[in-house]
Amino acid sequence: IIEHIDAELYYLFSISDIVIGIFSSALFESVGFGKKTLMFKTIHSDSVKVLYEKGYAKLVENVDELIEEIKKPIENQTKNAAEIYQPNALNKMIEALNKIISENQTK
Repeated sequence: IIEHIDAELYYLFSISDIVIGIFSSALFESVGFGKKTLMFKTIHSDSVKVLYEKGYAKLVENVDELIEEIKKPIENQTKNAAEIYQPNALNKMIEALNKIISENQTK
């Protein structure tokens, strides 16, 4: 349970056992932190379906299913999440930023 709205997301991940969300990119980060990740089914669930289709998160459709999943023991969440992350993402981000800077310097 989040006690303060101004708490840092990564701090919350570090102290949480379970993360519950809908379709936020924070769900991908939750997986990266190795957290048990539960998702409520919404009309937007398809935008993050890779998480529940590949077994990184559990999709729940109602409160009863959510409670059932919360009560289950937390298993080791060390599944390799490499297939949902872009390889060399940091290098690609640096390249993209350098390209933007270079293009703006020539204008």
